[in-house]
Amino acid sequence: MRVLHVFYQSLPDAKGASIRGRDIVESQLGAGLSPKVVTCPFQAPSVAGSAVDTIGGVEYVRTYNQDARAKVGEESRSLFTRVRKLMSVIPFARSVMRVARAHQADVVHAHSMFYCGLAGWYAARRSGVPFVYEVRSLWEQRSHIRNSFVGRVQSDVARFAETLVARLSDSVVTISEGLEDDLVSRGIPRDKIVVVPNAVNFGRVPLLDPSRYARTSDVVTFGYIGNLSEIEGLNLLLNAASLLHDEGMSLRVVVVGDGPARNDLVSQASRMPTGLVEIRAPILPDEVGAAYTALDVVVIPRLSTYLTNRVTPLKPLEAAAYGRALILSKLDPMVELMGEAGGCCLYFEPGNVDALAQQMRMVIAGSRDLDELSRRAHSHVLKWRSWEANSKTYRQLYESLLRRQPQ
Repeated sequence: MRVLHVFYQSLPDAKGASIRGRDIVESQLGAGLSPKVVTCPFQAPSVAGSAVDTIGGVEYVRTYNQDARAKVGEESRSLFTRVRKLMSVIPFARSVMRVARAHQADVVHAHSMFYCGLAGWYAARRSGVPFVYEVRSLWEQRSHIRNSFVGRVQSDVARFAETLVARLSDSVVTISEGLEDDLVSRGIPRDKIVVVPNAVNFGRVPLLDPSRYARTSDVVTFGYIGNLSEIEGLNLLLNAASLLHDEGMSLRVVVVGDGPARNDLVSQASRMPTGLVEIRAPILPDEVGAAYTALDVVVIPRLSTYLTNRVTPLKPLEAAAYGRALILSKLDPMVELMGEAGGCCLYFEPGNVDALAQQMRMVIAGSRDLDELSRRAHSHVLKWRSWEANSKTYRQLYESLLRRQPQ
């Protein structure tokens, strides 16, 4: 079965959306499907000027337009740039259609955002094959963060367009129960929605041995690896570290990544005691394993917003796969991924720096068994959150859509 995936964001940009996309197509390839990817005009290829990349055995057809001002990212754009990006969906849709026909795709599967959804829908309808749209986030909620008139207009347009593409699709895939409920509230039938949760590609995670759980120093290293966005609440982690340092506790914090909150975090870290906090540059996907094993505890202090209460992050699964203990904001999507408290991770009240500091304090004092937490977290994702299982769900979905096609 030949599947054409349409990605807004992909490797070499190593964000969560790119990693999920990579793992979807690689797991489908391993399950006997024939996936191919076409990426949007704002996603640069791995090698400058390349028309086709091959990543993990899967071809990525690039349509990059060389416009650095329009590249994928969370940076604020001018209204003119946003309108110009939206208008470019017409030639992009034609490109997707050509790739779909050349690949002889049986299914076209577009992934957030609606820009790719509209192009994928056009290509699927012109090719006479089923169309699947995958909703991974709520883009309109990200626009609200900017709290401007242009941001609000963009938010309304994005919400309308996302809902439209979901209605036009033959099936909608989403990553969490919270997003499923949101789509149902917009009038999308629940029986049209399939939840395929975030997962781990264990083919890319080395087998763990007991020594990987062991601490290498008396100083506990807390850390975060990923997108540095305001909603991640990383200033709370730095504030908690400052509180514990003032109490005389031995710890350090390492934050790895890039994003709109990076400059503020660097500024905050510069005002803290030397060596307490290190803000590192983003890393390549192949460097993720080494980065995680340098940490004792991964902290994901996401704030409570409409978006974060519906979208499941990839980061806790990735950290658990590498055998790291976890401290998480207790948001519904986090619990959906990792289970209730008392199991394989520690939770704290979102936005509460004292509650976060208390969990970190108990870890440093030794009243929380990091080895046991690490083992439980790894066992949990190995059993319940693998891409091997998810690939079977996708195959079943595609097969059901093809059976409904008129002969």
